[in-house]
Amino acid sequence: MERLLQRLPDQHSRFPIIESALRSTRAGENGERILGEIFQKYMVPFEHYIFHDLHLKSTGYFQIDTLFLCKQGAVILEMKNIAGRISFPANQNQITRTLDNGQVDSFECPSIQLERNQLLLKDWLNAQNVAIPIHKAVVFPRPQQHFENLRHNLTVLFPLKFQFFYETSENNPQLSMKMS
Repeated sequence: MERLLQRLPDQHSRFPIIESALRSTRAGENGERILGEIFQKYMVPFEHYIFHDLHLKSTGYFQIDTLFLCKQGAVILEMKNIAGRISFPANQNQITRTLDNGQVDSFECPSIQLERNQLLLKDWLNAQNVAIPIHKAVVFPRPQQHFENLRHNLTVLFPLKFQFFYETSENNPQLSMKMS
Protein backbone atom coordinates (compact mmCIF):
# COMPACT_ATOMS: atom_id res chain seq x y z
CA MET A 1 0.00 0.00 0.00
CA GLU A 2 2.91 2.33 0.76
CA ARG A 3 4.42 1.80 -2.68
CA LEU A 4 1.05 2.18 -4.35
CA LEU A 5 0.43 5.52 -2.62
CA GLN A 6 3.87 6.76 -3.67
CA ARG A 7 3.01 6.08 -7.30
CA LEU A 8 -0.64 7.10 -7.26
CA PRO A 9 -1.50 10.77 -7.92
CA ASP A 10 -3.06 12.53 -4.91
CA GLN A 11 -6.13 13.31 -7.01
CA HIS A 12 -6.82 9.67 -7.92
CA SER A 13 -10.30 8.54 -6.79
CA ARG A 14 -8.87 5.56 -4.85
CA PHE A 15 -6.12 7.54 -3.06
CA PRO A 16 -8.17 8.32 0.10
CA ILE A 17 -9.39 4.70 0.36
CA ILE A 18 -5.87 3.27 0.11
CA GLU A 19 -4.51 5.93 2.46
CA SER A 20 -7.18 5.07 5.04
CA ALA A 21 -6.47 1.32 4.72
CA LEU A 22 -2.75 1.95 5.20
CA ARG A 23 -3.40 4.13 8.27
CA SER A 24 -5.60 1.39 9.74
CA THR A 25 -3.00 -1.30 9.06
CA ARG A 26 -0.25 0.78 10.67
CA ALA A 27 -2.41 1.46 13.76
CA GLY A 28 -3.11 -2.26 14.17
CA GLU A 29 0.55 -3.19 13.79
CA ASN A 30 1.53 -0.50 16.30
CA GLY A 31 -1.02 -1.75 18.83
CA GLU A 32 0.20 -5.34 18.49
CA ARG A 33 3.81 -4.12 18.83
CA ILE A 34 2.90 -2.36 22.11
CA LEU A 35 1.34 -5.55 23.50
CA GLY A 36 4.40 -7.56 22.39
CA GLU A 37 6.66 -5.12 24.23
CA ILE A 38 4.61 -5.54 27.40
CA PHE A 39 5.04 -9.33 27.22
CA GLN A 40 8.80 -8.84 26.79
CA LYS A 41 9.11 -6.38 29.70
CA TYR A 42 6.87 -8.19 32.17
CA MET A 43 8.20 -11.54 33.30
CA VAL A 44 5.23 -13.88 33.46
CA PRO A 45 5.90 -15.95 36.60
CA PHE A 46 4.60 -19.24 35.22
CA GLU A 47 4.92 -21.39 32.13
CA HIS A 48 3.03 -19.98 29.17
CA TYR A 49 2.98 -19.70 25.40
CA ILE A 50 2.16 -16.63 23.32
CA PHE A 51 1.10 -16.81 19.68
CA HIS A 52 0.83 -13.59 17.67
CA ASP A 53 -1.24 -13.22 14.50
CA LEU A 54 -2.48 -16.80 14.65
CA HIS A 55 -4.39 -18.09 11.61
CA LEU A 56 -6.43 -21.28 12.04
CA LYS A 57 -9.24 -23.13 10.30
CA SER A 58 -12.08 -24.95 12.00
CA THR A 59 -15.60 -24.56 10.63
CA GLY A 60 -14.18 -21.42 9.03
CA TYR A 61 -10.91 -19.55 8.78
CA PHE A 62 -10.15 -17.17 11.62
CA GLN A 63 -7.33 -14.95 12.85
CA ILE A 64 -6.44 -14.18 16.47
CA ASP A 65 -4.25 -11.16 17.20
CA THR A 66 -2.71 -12.79 20.29
CA LEU A 67 -3.41 -16.14 21.94
CA PHE A 68 -2.01 -16.57 25.44
CA LEU A 69 -1.86 -20.18 26.72
CA CYS A 70 -1.14 -21.10 30.31
CA LYS A 71 -2.21 -23.73 32.84
CA GLN A 72 -5.44 -21.86 33.48
CA GLY A 73 -6.50 -22.07 29.84
CA ALA A 74 -6.41 -19.83 26.79
CA VAL A 75 -6.90 -16.08 26.53
CA ILE A 76 -7.83 -14.56 23.18
CA LEU A 77 -6.62 -10.96 22.98
CA GLU A 78 -7.96 -8.70 20.27
CA MET A 79 -5.94 -5.51 19.91
CA LYS A 80 -7.81 -2.31 18.94
CA ASN A 81 -5.66 0.74 18.36
CA ILE A 82 -8.46 3.21 17.67
CA ALA A 83 -8.03 6.89 18.48
CA GLY A 84 -10.83 9.14 19.67
CA ARG A 85 -13.89 8.70 21.88
CA ILE A 86 -15.20 5.14 21.58
CA SER A 87 -18.90 4.40 22.03
CA PHE A 88 -20.59 1.01 22.19
CA PRO A 89 -24.17 1.71 21.03
CA ALA A 90 -26.72 -0.67 22.55
CA ASN A 91 -28.29 -3.24 20.21
CA GLN A 92 -25.70 -2.63 17.48
CA ASN A 93 -22.89 -4.90 16.38
CA GLN A 94 -20.52 -1.98 15.96
CA ILE A 95 -18.64 0.68 17.82
CA THR A 96 -18.37 4.31 16.84
CA ARG A 97 -15.32 6.47 17.11
CA THR A 98 -15.55 10.26 17.32
CA LEU A 99 -12.40 12.27 16.63
CA ASP A 100 -11.68 15.74 18.02
CA ASN A 101 -12.56 17.24 14.62
CA GLY A 102 -16.07 15.72 14.84
CA GLN A 103 -15.49 12.93 12.33
CA VAL A 104 -17.46 9.78 13.25
CA ASP A 105 -16.46 6.31 12.02
CA SER A 106 -17.98 2.89 12.69
CA PHE A 107 -16.22 -0.43 13.22
CA GLU A 108 -17.28 -3.99 13.99
CA CYS A 109 -17.71 -4.35 17.73
CA PRO A 110 -14.80 -6.29 19.25
CA SER A 111 -17.27 -8.31 21.34
CA ILE A 112 -18.65 -9.85 18.12
CA GLN A 113 -15.15 -10.62 16.84
CA LEU A 114 -14.13 -12.14 20.20
CA GLU A 115 -17.28 -14.30 20.43
CA ARG A 116 -16.69 -15.59 16.89
CA ASN A 117 -13.01 -16.32 17.58
CA GLN A 118 -13.84 -18.01 20.89
CA LEU A 119 -16.38 -20.28 19.17
CA LEU A 120 -14.04 -21.12 16.29
CA LEU A 121 -11.09 -21.76 18.63
CA LYS A 122 -13.28 -24.03 20.77
CA ASP A 123 -14.28 -25.95 17.61
CA TRP A 124 -10.63 -26.18 16.53
CA LEU A 125 -9.53 -27.41 19.97
CA ASN A 126 -12.38 -29.94 20.09
CA ALA A 127 -11.17 -31.33 16.75
CA GLN A 128 -7.79 -31.86 18.49
CA ASN A 129 -9.56 -33.55 21.46
CA VAL A 130 -8.64 -30.65 23.75
CA ALA A 131 -11.15 -29.04 26.10
CA ILE A 132 -9.84 -26.01 28.00
CA PRO A 133 -11.36 -22.79 29.32
CA ILE A 134 -11.17 -19.99 26.77
CA HIS A 135 -11.25 -16.41 28.02
CA LYS A 136 -11.29 -13.31 25.88
CA ALA A 137 -10.56 -9.61 26.12
CA VAL A 138 -10.08 -6.61 23.89
CA VAL A 139 -6.89 -4.63 24.49
CA PHE A 140 -6.69 -0.89 23.82
CA PRO A 141 -3.04 0.30 23.88
CA ARG A 142 -3.77 3.81 25.16
CA PRO A 143 -4.73 4.03 28.85
CA GLN A 144 -6.09 7.55 28.28
CA GLN A 145 -8.76 6.16 25.92
CA HIS A 146 -12.30 7.38 26.65
CA PHE A 147 -15.18 4.88 26.45
CA GLU A 148 -18.94 5.37 26.50
CA ASN A 149 -21.65 2.73 26.98
CA LEU A 150 -19.23 -0.15 27.53
CA ARG A 151 -20.88 -3.55 27.11
CA HIS A 152 -21.19 -5.62 30.27
CA ASN A 153 -20.06 -8.79 28.46
CA LEU A 154 -16.86 -7.23 27.10
CA THR A 155 -13.60 -7.26 29.05
CA VAL A 156 -11.52 -4.22 28.12
CA LEU A 157 -7.86 -4.18 29.13
CA PHE A 158 -4.93 -1.88 28.75
CA PRO A 159 -1.57 -3.60 28.12
CA LEU A 160 -0.13 -3.05 31.60
CA LYS A 161 -3.30 -4.45 33.20
CA PHE A 162 -3.12 -7.77 31.37
CA GLN A 163 -1.10 -9.40 34.16
CA PHE A 164 -4.04 -8.97 36.56
CA PHE A 165 -6.41 -10.59 34.07
CA TYR A 166 -4.57 -13.91 33.82
CA GLU A 167 -2.95 -14.27 37.25
CA THR A 168 -3.42 -17.66 38.87
CA SER A 169 -6.54 -18.37 40.83
CA GLU A 170 -7.24 -21.36 43.07
CA ASN A 171 -10.56 -21.86 41.28
CA ASN A 172 -9.02 -22.24 37.82
CA PRO A 173 -8.11 -25.73 36.59
CA GLN A 174 -4.46 -26.58 36.10
CA LEU A 175 -3.71 -27.91 32.62
CA SER A 176 -0.70 -29.85 31.45
CA MET A 177 1.68 -27.63 29.48
CA LYS A 178 3.27 -30.49 27.52
CA MET A 179 3.10 -29.60 23.84
CA SER A 180 3.43 -32.34 21.24
